[in-house]
Amino acid sequence: MAVTKIIPIKATVQKAVDYICNPDKTDDELYIDCSNCSPFCAKLEFDFYRYRYNNSVKEYNQGVKAYHQVQSFKPGEVTPELAHKIGKEFAKREFGEKFAYIVTTHIDKEHIHNHIISCAYSTDGSNKYHDGGLKDIYRRRNLSDEICKENGLSVIEYNRKNWQTYKEWQTNRNGTSWKQELKDIIDKNIAIAKSYDEFVLKMRQENIFVNDSKKYITFQKEGKRAVRGKTLGDNYSENKIIERIGSENKIKSIKENVESKPIDKIIDTNENKFQESIGLNRWANKKNMETADQLFNLLRSEGFTSVENLRNYIISQEMQTDDLKEIVEFHKLEIKRCQETIRYIKDYQDFKKYTYGLAQAKDKEAFRSKYENQLNKFFTAEKFLAKNDIEEFDDTKIIELNQEMGANAISLSEIEKEIRKNTGKNFTNLKDLLNQLDTYLGNSKKEKTHDKFDMER
Repeated sequence: MAVTKIIPIKATVQKAVDYICNPDKTDDELYIDCSNCSPFCAKLEFDFYRYRYNNSVKEYNQGVKAYHQVQSFKPGEVTPELAHKIGKEFAKREFGEKFAYIVTTHIDKEHIHNHIISCAYSTDGSNKYHDGGLKDIYRRRNLSDEICKENGLSVIEYNRKNWQTYKEWQTNRNGTSWKQELKDIIDKNIAIAKSYDEFVLKMRQENIFVNDSKKYITFQKEGKRAVRGKTLGDNYSENKIIERIGSENKIKSIKENVESKPIDKIIDTNENKFQESIGLNRWANKKNMETADQLFNLLRSEGFTSVENLRNYIISQEMQTDDLKEIVEFHKLEIKRCQETIRYIKDYQDFKKYTYGLAQAKDKEAFRSKYENQLNKFFTAEKFLAKNDIEEFDDTKIIELNQEMGANAISLSEIEKEIRKNTGKNFTNLKDLLNQLDTYLGNSKKEKTHDKFDMER
């Protein structure tokens, strides 16, 4: 089972590459592979490919420079060698021969995971890699799942009922066509109608006449041409509308039942008091069956088809969050580095004049004593800048560092927002639901064993 995540890089390409190639994480750089570039000078090579693509300096300095993808595996399911093999195959199929990329496998955590950094521009300057939203998310996910299956790994079953193509998403976003407006009205009334007849009545209240007397159902509003349901999509035939109304009512019924009263906790019948009393044990099992019925209703209302489906979802979210936290630390360190560099450049600029004064002073000891603090700040700044291979000390470099810091801050904010989404109240409730179901299912298995023993006895 592998989980994929993609993050755009707008600055610090080489720093990101250095991070994913860390020898402590890649078994002394054993699990590092690349195509059309080298890990040691990726920034220069990516810059060259970007320069080939863009026509102006303005375009060259803006936008996404590279993409950072993370591919995480379920703990204990994969070896470092297999994970690296899957990562290389994923990159090869995703980018082909036209894009430069680096694949590394990190083995320093409980779950092994791949990092893939790719240039946003093709090596010949003819193409740009596009992260086009949901459509590309599902394409990459399907590719990753396909390779995992080929290598005997499990995959997560995703609920795709709300998935749309880019064209569908764009049409819905624009919302300018009569057909899209009609679909929105139909969807709204399906959601609130308790029967097909009530649906037809509610459509009439919207000044839309529903004609179901012929082979195909049609919808017509005064002043507009009639529209056949089948031209709106598979979900708008008469039979499908009736089916959807029934499905909506079933979901509403489940949710109302779940939300109408709080769900009790599953009772752990392994405790001594339940083992020592047959009557208490039977009462607890009966109570657990009632609670479990509510829990399974809640499971279905949340869109999961099974306990295992929920478990895989939680594992994937936790793995993704763990990897995102790692990238958060990287961006925090980059922001800190930019801040420190700016401070030392300013110290270098402000206090360099005291070295001239020292060189010209007749009594150097007296001058050094008088301006010891200023001189120390200059020499500390000079040492820091030399250690970090910074040779430019002007305001242009400070502007560049501020832009770099801003890009890292934006990435940090987006990732932290994703983490909050992954670990919010709803996720906590889902984990509690899984724990409850696991407790119940564990009790049920033990109860069946006890029943068998009693029958034999």
